[in-house]
Amino acid sequence: MGVEDEEHRFDDWNIHTTDYKEVGDHGIEVNVIIPKDIKPGSHPLIVRFHGGFLVTGTSLYTEWFAPYIVSFAAAQSAIIVSPNYRLLPESKGSDILDDISDFWAWVQQSLLSFVASRSTVPLTVDFDHILVCGESAGGHLALLSAFMLPEGFINAVLAQYPMTDRRTEIAAAKKTKMIFSMPAPDEDFVDKFVARIQPGAVVSDATPPARLDLMFAVAVYGKWCDFLGYDPKFYPIEAIETATHFPSMWLLHGRDDEILPVESSVVFVEKVRELFPDTKVKLTVKDGNHGFDGEKSVDKDPWLKDGVEWLVKEWLKN
Repeated sequence: MGVEDEEHRFDDWNIHTTDYKEVGDHGIEVNVIIPKDIKPGSHPLIVRFHGGFLVTGTSLYTEWFAPYIVSFAAAQSAIIVSPNYRLLPESKGSDILDDISDFWAWVQQSLLSFVASRSTVPLTVDFDHILVCGESAGGHLALLSAFMLPEGFINAVLAQYPMTDRRTEIAAAKKTKMIFSMPAPDEDFVDKFVARIQPGAVVSDATPPARLDLMFAVAVYGKWCDFLGYDPKFYPIEAIETATHFPSMWLLHGRDDEILPVESSVVFVEKVRELFPDTKVKLTVKDGNHGFDGEKSVDKDPWLKDGVEWLVKEWLKN
């Protein structure tokens, strides 16, 4: 995918930004993305969480915002809402879950009035048709959202190579000192970074390449759980054990993923099917590394077309 394509990803959309919460004097942003040609009436909702290992990333970083999601959102005249959230290691897992909970409260209490205040035509949000999606860490937060919200609130989840279990070090990258064909930071990189954090610092967005070195170091040397925490509620493969419901889900993962092994997604899908046999679940495993779907197109990849059609049906059913 070319840089030019990324720069024009949202040419046909209006992007409206506000803060959905404040932490001290730090506002945490949410972007509400509405088609420029949207017609009056009620429109389905897509909530999209960005990836970045909970360490880096921002909601409008287009390189990680898969174009096929934008395309099927446009085809359904959907409204997209994409929030930021506090990042590790300045914050911890409980802070991130608080942000996600507060974000969903904002969606339910304030999104309608915000959309109405920004639109030139009468619009409302169809809360009966909500799709939640995210890549990597965003997939992790999409899955946790499915657990924390009432049954039936979310119609479907698209989880792109999500983090589902407790991350350990990446042995191959630790040995070769290479990850994604780039040099991995030294093992003491994370400790040095943490030592420089100012008390009370809050970071809720970082546009790559900012903090990519930190993300790689946290992943390669197995530091993720130390910052996120060890409570089972932080890990979908464990949190699902106490869940009472789960929506339809399409999970896709690259067979050659260097950061998150595909086996973790296979095990998670098996657990969903075991605990919720009536839930519709689709698992797609294809050749490719982490983020493999970013250059895929429904026009060129039949498997993607089939998956999107399945997902949209689950999202918009009833």
